[in-house]
Amino acid sequence: MPHHEELCRNYAPEKLLKIGQELYRQDKYDEALEAFDAAEKASNGSTLTLLDNRAATYEKLGNLQAALVDARYMIKWQPTEVQVNKTGAQPGELFLPNQGYLRTSKILRKMDKADLALRIYERGLSYVSVKNSHFDVCECPEKSARGC
Repeated sequence: MPHHEELCRNYAPEKLLKIGQELYRQDKYDEALEAFDAAEKASNGSTLTLLDNRAATYEKLGNLQAALVDARYMIKWQPTEVQVNKTGAQPGELFLPNQGYLRTSKILRKMDKADLALRIYERGLSYVSVKNSHFDVCECPEKSARGC
């Protein structure tokens, strides 16, 4: 895969994001990370979707501290529930309310910081309206894994 500076010259940020997502699905995490970094550089900034994808990639690579940085930045960008079109998600993409809290909690659990993970998760849940169509996903993010 070409270096991310070459990628930036040859592809639009949205295309780089898609390339990174496809590489991630193929378990090519180092290359996916390079594509996500190139997408950020090409767009002169991040989107929540990009940050979430990159945090997940860092998780897979075992770099939990870097994953936590992106996840916490997601919280700073979207601290409370907002409309999808204001979250930084790409057009046509679904971004769950308070996804940053979910991602941050997951990473903290992997870092054996369960108490802090629970507090972060509860704070994020407090911002989600029960009228939100995704409330049940937020209330139990591991629904399929735990059967709740």
